[in-house]
Amino acid sequence: MHPSNESKTMFTTDEVLREHQLKLNSDKCFFGVKAKKFLGFLLTKQRIEANPKKSEAMIRMRSLKNVKEVQQLAGRITPLARFLSQMSNNKAEYEALLVKMRLARELGAKVLVTKSNSQLVTKQVNYDYQAS
Repeated sequence: MHPSNESKTMFTTDEVLREHQLKLNSDKCFFGVKAKKFLGFLLTKQRIEANPKKSEAMIRMRSLKNVKEVQQLAGRITPLARFLSQMSNNKAEYEALLVKMRLARELGAKVLVTKSNSQLVTKQVNYDYQAS
């Protein structure tokens, strides 16, 4: 019996991860399941669907009646969208930096110079900031 291409790929991926001492986040990675809830969506092999439980509040929400109500909603959504965008960018930048630092250590680097436009990431790496 020959292993499938998918199992060969998984074996190769597993080897690379182990070699670089990296671990997958089990909340974000899943294999061999028919459907999985992820970030408010239901993921299947064929498609990505909205999670019905997450959609329910939007379906039950009353329609906006006038321009002022639309403007009020937009005024609430805009700052939230900026905050969420910046938060996910900080997380991605932080995770990428950690991977680079591990790789530099494996390669025997004595000095590592890195640049970041995120004060939070920079201060955490320099031990200037600790989350409470």
